[in-house]
Amino acid sequence: MQGRDSVRLYATAWCTTSRLRWLVFVIASAIAIAKLLRADTDFGIYLRAAGELAHTDLDVYRSHEQHGAYGYPHWVLLLLLPVVNLPEPLVRIGFGLLQGLATVWILFDVHRIVRKRIELRAWHWLVFGLLFARWFSSNYTAGQFSLWVAALTIRGIAELDGGRIARGGIMIGAAAAAKLTPLAFLVALPLMGFASAAVWMAGTVVALVFLVPWPVLGSSEHARHLHEFYQAMLAPLFGTAQGDAAMWAGTSASIKSTMQTLLQQSPESDAIRTNLCDLPDATLRIVSYVYSAAVLVLAAFAFFAARKHRAALVMQSSVVIITMALFSPLTRSYHCAMLALAGMWFVAEPKPPMVRRLVWSLIAAAFAFGMILRQKSLLGRDLWSALDRCGLVHFGIVGMLVMLAVPAREKA
Repeated sequence: MQGRDSVRLYATAWCTTSRLRWLVFVIASAIAIAKLLRADTDFGIYLRAAGELAHTDLDVYRSHEQHGAYGYPHWVLLLLLPVVNLPEPLVRIGFGLLQGLATVWILFDVHRIVRKRIELRAWHWLVFGLLFARWFSSNYTAGQFSLWVAALTIRGIAELDGGRIARGGIMIGAAAAAKLTPLAFLVALPLMGFASAAVWMAGTVVALVFLVPWPVLGSSEHARHLHEFYQAMLAPLFGTAQGDAAMWAGTSASIKSTMQTLLQQSPESDAIRTNLCDLPDATLRIVSYVYSAAVLVLAAFAFFAARKHRAALVMQSSVVIITMALFSPLTRSYHCAMLALAGMWFVAEPKPPMVRRLVWSLIAAAFAFGMILRQKSLLGRDLWSALDRCGLVHFGIVGMLVMLAVPAREKA
């Protein structure tokens, strides 16, 4: 027994050392670099958009038939301007290293936040990796900025947890200025007792989106890119413009996408049917509104009930991020890296009652079959595609929200 405890303590201690940080950085960077050099990922779109921002008056948000469209505010492209004239393989290697750095940043900020409430074991990280590794690996495959949006958001939460209010608000504000969905924290932070952080967050968003590009691009170009961003990314949400079809198409873990996939016949002719019925558009909208309202009520209950919990910051932040993922019009696996904090809390929180353990197992199974076990080489194309369309990841995320709501009643 003493030997087993020694092994367990050694494994847990090793997980917190700088050696593991370097190991994670090397592995993540190597995977990201290999993907970036082998395929024309989304990062190629970002580089082309940055080059056009610097040298032409083209619409950087226009759709490219073969490559898709750029989808971030144009201030993000300013970060790439210093490297657009460098050899592209060198730039891709650099971005791969940054992806590895973002991975380390996320994982160890999650560790720093959660370990104050729960003693984390090595097996917690093993289960976390098995269930949620695709949230990270899909960023390497796609060459997405989403990993850094997640890193900034979680670092902001860690700063708030350490009492550094201004830095926390600035970090979350930088994430919101790039991805918009973290703007939900503008409403949540005052309700969490961090009103001044919300002010810093709002100031950061305004500065990055509206002020920083102004002296670089000039008034007319800056205003033009703001208008193009609105037409490409915001107007389609309100039905006043048609967005890039490739960008908005496909299944995702959002409410909108899941309801449409499950309740309407897919135009694809697949061997395995996943839609439960084929509702008219008007009926689908009503059902989606009712389901969205139910999820929102559940999220509100979990958020407000967590205020007196010993892990209030972790739980309330997790509720906000889960709500962002569910109500975003498009939530692909690479967007879900932001859910890392909620994922670790889901893995590590105490689960004493047998019923709760059973519910946890069902939710974990949904994630497993929706991600790590969904391998085309093992399942074949038809079953692989069917598991993607039947909403497993979506309902797993909703299950995490349910698990957050139940222990929120427990006071410290």
